[in-house]
Amino acid sequence: MARPQRRPGRVAPPSRSVSSTGALLKLNLLVASSLDVATVLREIARAAATLMEAKLVGVWVADERARMLELRALSDDRLLDELPNRVMPFGHGALGRAALERRRVVIDDAERDERATSVEWFKARGITAAMVVPITFHDSLLGVLALARGAPFRIDQEAEELLDGFIAQSAIALRHAQLYEVAGRRQREAEVLAGLVRGINGSLDLDTVLQHVAEGAQELCQADTARIALRDAESDVFVFRYWTRAWRRDPKDLRIEPGIGLGGLVLSTGRPMRTDDWANDARIRQGQYREVVEAEGTVAILVAPVRLGDRVEGLLYATSHTPRVFSDRDEELLVELADHAAIAIGNAQLYARTVSLSRGLVEAQETERRSIAHELHDQIGQDLTAIKLLLRRAARADGDARRVPEADALSLVDDLIDRVRGLSLDLRPPMLDDLGLVPTLTWFLRRYGTRTAVRVAFAHEGAERRFERATETAIFRIVQEALTNVARHATATEATVRLRADEAALSLEIEDNGCGFDVARAGARPTAGLAGMRDRARWLRGRLVIDSAPGRGTRVRADLPAPAAEPCRAGRA
Repeated sequence: MARPQRRPGRVAPPSRSVSSTGALLKLNLLVASSLDVATVLREIARAAATLMEAKLVGVWVADERARMLELRALSDDRLLDELPNRVMPFGHGALGRAALERRRVVIDDAERDERATSVEWFKARGITAAMVVPITFHDSLLGVLALARGAPFRIDQEAEELLDGFIAQSAIALRHAQLYEVAGRRQREAEVLAGLVRGINGSLDLDTVLQHVAEGAQELCQADTARIALRDAESDVFVFRYWTRAWRRDPKDLRIEPGIGLGGLVLSTGRPMRTDDWANDARIRQGQYREVVEAEGTVAILVAPVRLGDRVEGLLYATSHTPRVFSDRDEELLVELADHAAIAIGNAQLYARTVSLSRGLVEAQETERRSIAHELHDQIGQDLTAIKLLLRRAARADGDARRVPEADALSLVDDLIDRVRGLSLDLRPPMLDDLGLVPTLTWFLRRYGTRTAVRVAFAHEGAERRFERATETAIFRIVQEALTNVARHATATEATVRLRADEAALSLEIEDNGCGFDVARAGARPTAGLAGMRDRARWLRGRLVIDSAPGRGTRVRADLPAPAAEPCRAGRA
């Protein structure tokens, strides 16, 4: 029998087995040669399109903990940014069912099948049928392979064997690439975190450290941008201070409110949170943030709290402008970076407090030195000069004429002794060390009342025991400084000192009926006395609050921790 003649210029199409073998061979070469996840996923999609004669193939990577699928590659790269849904939860649609049930899902007619999603988008591109195949490696779900075309898939035994072999090879290639990616990512994570630790330990410049934290968050979470919002010390609201990518809208008026937006939920709960679709997440009250999020093109967000003790001092954001799933590892990294940010903030606050305390103590010392110098020069120095002159007069006089200058000199010596004793007591009364706080304050207030026109009432409860020396000194100095201000500036006639203590804390109140003053104005340029009182309280991890206004007197309140101490040796005053 004569062989049929082929027409000149035409080549017979290759058999299906030939094209299938080529696709599998290409995939085998990929397994051996490439460890880049993006390359592997793209080549799996293209090889599957050839093998199964599909018009479009997508590879969706699974996050089993989050129970989400994320589209990572298409056989036609041009359509990657156009596909309506790039994130899919387990159980939703054909993709989600294939992932949840770990079995193949076939759709012959997308318009009639309830499992189909984005039907109109696919129909506009001539696609009406689909097949979704899970990609598994041992017991792990790596992802799903979604194949689509304009006619139903008919899988015979040969095609079944080819598809099974292809999926097995794809799983090996993807698993190897993922392991390599994880190893490289962990190495880079360690490098970035080590760099942050060095930066935090080597710098007290908070701006530099927190900018590095934001940059590290963007890199390690593979985000489009990262931002940090901090608590404003004056208004107690959260505002954005650092970011890695310029805003499309000025963030200076943007405030983070508890309960509103994803950051607001983190403020309310104190826990990290994430979303793969901010605009459609039912948990999120969008409020004023919708316009900002839309302007930025933000889709997925991950937020971690920056905590100092039990207080949230900041929020660290990682955001994506395309649909994606932030993983558990991303969250772990962001939380760790937020912890580094908290350390940096704590160090900066401690340094600022130390500088403020040092400055305040230096100013207080200088004020005290000026007072001592004034006392020595203007009072004690003059008395000594007068005594010297009287003794000279007595030395030149004879008989009864010597008695007057000698008597005057002795009187001045008595006055001088009193002045030196008073100066010593003002510097530090010995009874504060010997008898404790309540007896010393009782003595001081009695002495204060005899030297000024201010009547002082003293009430105390639970404060008869001994406290740590630093605590007793701080309370005494705050009372001393506050009442000195009352005598000098308040034109007051009455004042009250209240001291109350329990096992954990000690509170002090000093209140007068004087003329008062503008606290805000005084706080802008505090005197050494006001700054010294605040610094003494801060030094002991306490706080001091001044409440006053022109025409209504002043109240100073100090709250300090009161560590356990021995009973007062003098008993109750």
